[in-house]
Amino acid sequence: MIYKIKGLKLLLLFFLNILVLSSAYSHEPDGNAPIRPAVTNHLKETEEYRTTLSYYPVGDTGIFDFTVRVEKISSGSYYNQELEFKIVDPQGIERISYIPFLDNEYNYRMRQVLKDKGQYVFIVQFIREGRDHEITFPFKVEEYNIENMCAWCRMLVTNIKTAYFLTLNGDDKKSCCIHCALNYINKFNDKFISMKSVDYYSEEKIDSQKAWYINGPDIILKDSMPPYVVAFSTIESARDFQKTYDGKIVDFNRLKYEVLRKEDPEFSPKEDEDILLLEELILRIKENYYKDIDVKELIELSIKNITTSLDQYSSLKEIKPSSLDFIRGFERDETISDTRIINDNIGYIKIKHFGRRTKEGFKKALTDIIDIDLRGLIIDLRDNPGGSLEETIQVMEFFIPEGRLLATVNSKGKTKYFSNNNEEFGYPLVILINNNTASSAEIFASTLRYHNKATLVGTNSYGKGTIQKAFPLNYNHTLILTIGEFDLADGATLQNSGIKPDYVIEGDEEQITFAIELIEKWKGNSNQ
Repeated sequence: MIYKIKGLKLLLLFFLNILVLSSAYSHEPDGNAPIRPAVTNHLKETEEYRTTLSYYPVGDTGIFDFTVRVEKISSGSYYNQELEFKIVDPQGIERISYIPFLDNEYNYRMRQVLKDKGQYVFIVQFIREGRDHEITFPFKVEEYNIENMCAWCRMLVTNIKTAYFLTLNGDDKKSCCIHCALNYINKFNDKFISMKSVDYYSEEKIDSQKAWYINGPDIILKDSMPPYVVAFSTIESARDFQKTYDGKIVDFNRLKYEVLRKEDPEFSPKEDEDILLLEELILRIKENYYKDIDVKELIELSIKNITTSLDQYSSLKEIKPSSLDFIRGFERDETISDTRIINDNIGYIKIKHFGRRTKEGFKKALTDIIDIDLRGLIIDLRDNPGGSLEETIQVMEFFIPEGRLLATVNSKGKTKYFSNNNEEFGYPLVILINNNTASSAEIFASTLRYHNKATLVGTNSYGKGTIQKAFPLNYNHTLILTIGEFDLADGATLQNSGIKPDYVIEGDEEQITFAIELIEKWKGNSNQ
């Protein structure tokens, strides 16, 4: 017969159990925190009920926490009436009959001291519809090695896939999960030396700061505390895992930020901002940088050292929050800075740099001057630092027939650009260059010369064979990153060499005068 506790005694027992159990199910440490080995689960089915027993010993104190859930198989509903727990010791003696309390999730809970080691039997008894029901579970009480306990929460570390190994001034520690590992490091940061994670697939130890992680996968990891996190030695392995179990791929810095922000209310906003900036910086470099680079090595560097480890044209710019034009990549002024007719019938167009409006501006300028009895055109690229490769390609198409190679860009792959224009400019063309003509402007000049569409006048160009792109990282930082290097149409490279003009002429006025005389001479010869 089941023993029943009614009224105030039952209510008092309910609240006493809540007070006792609340600390056992917390993941927070205590000054004298008990050792909490991993939860053990048993499942047993009868014709009518599916019963689950979960338990774990609270350290070496002899205290055990028990949880039972009883489910009606036919309906899937959970039993929520009175029942009784019994425990039989290794000598076959019934040690206790106990009425557990029922929580809001249909779990019956009890805490009990079991000092003797050996084989026990846990019995669940209840009466339903006039019938007695009894479900028995054997379980064992054994010794636990203190070396296998989590340094932070004192849970037994049994799942190697979610374990972390800490070194602090020569003292080796273990933690059961990333949450405990980071909390322990934060508390003893002055002693911290290194930490290793475990690769999910190979189960080999890897440097935590160089590993990749899946945060919050759709998987239950036995003997580990949620929210779950698993580590991988390569981002490819993480992506392979993600295809099946979802979750978010993060590096160590992002993972640290996400874990500590949730668990530490005093997490510094400055730390928050720096970690997010570092994460975004590394991500942009990994996805867009034109050279192969070991991202894992970057994780160990400061933001300043990361940018200085790149090429000379890549940099991190700190801008004013109000500089919206720069953040969005818009220009404040037009890229065609001068359009006019010189010497009565020679067109002159100066392209200050190649930006998102250059094709539009150049087309308008060309339309304005081509209506006259044009004898030739001068395009001034002196002091033009380059800019948008796409706009440069589209302006080149005004002069080069369809199907001709314009440039080849080497980045994460190789991209060849060909002309798609059916029209051909039929006037003599001179392009002015100097020592500050660089990058896309050099491509423009050299490509038109290669296809016999222009003659170059001036001085040797700068020699910049790489392409940069601006990546806004946050409201006041923009990364200028080299995303590729290009080969000219003839297969040559520009880096550190530049292009030599057909006619080397010094002096700004002298260069324009020479270009005019050259066009006049050509036109005169063509009329003879």
